[in-house]
Amino acid sequence: RCGTARPGAMENVEPNAFVAAIQEALCERGRVEDDLVKQADATSIAAVMECEEVHDHLVTVLPAAFEAADPAHKASLVEAVALALVRKLDDGTLAEAPAKKCLETIGLELGALSTSHLAAILEAVLERLQSTLRAANGGPHALELLPKCLNLLATVERCDVALGDGSSAADGAAIVAYALKAILATAWPAGCMLGLAMSLRELEVPKGQLQPLVGKMLRRLAGVENSQLPAP
Repeated sequence: RCGTARPGAMENVEPNAFVAAIQEALCERGRVEDDLVKQADATSIAAVMECEEVHDHLVTVLPAAFEAADPAHKASLVEAVALALVRKLDDGTLAEAPAKKCLETIGLELGALSTSHLAAILEAVLERLQSTLRAANGGPHALELLPKCLNLLATVERCDVALGDGSSAADGAAIVAYALKAILATAWPAGCMLGLAMSLRELEVPKGQLQPLVGKMLRRLAGVENSQLPAP
């Protein structure tokens, strides 16, 4: 359904009006103009992520929004989109093609984020880790953000970040240790083993920190039959 908001009169655009304008542009012109995307803030783009009618066009909307974003607010925009993406991947309402493109687009932006933004995205992934692992069957999933965030956080020498378990981290190593502990404590269904193994392989952290995870992986694989693994 086409929206009714006019793109030309959208200063300080409200999220619902922005989504309506995006829908209208797609209905009438089959594309979204750069001038419209430039008006988006974090809340508006997150609202677009929730609109299934626009999902196929996220491949163009997100890169354009990031490119046009005010540098002072870009990190908040990237975080908001990443959090929305984790939610959409978790509930399975984002098709494979736009999901892959969104993960790729977010991945390119993570290196410019602050420790607090990265930690927020990491927490969102960890909060949904069990359901993500149950659904990790070879398609796009939030696990792909895990190694990217952890590799960046591992380089942080000093920080003060509140963690989900009520503790605080004084450096990136503490955040990485917290995340690896959470992964280790989560049940690993047979169908997730391939996706999880690929994610762990991309981690650039000291081997000593990975040994418990590798040990659990080997023990789980030893008890998994071929029929329980996802098809290649």
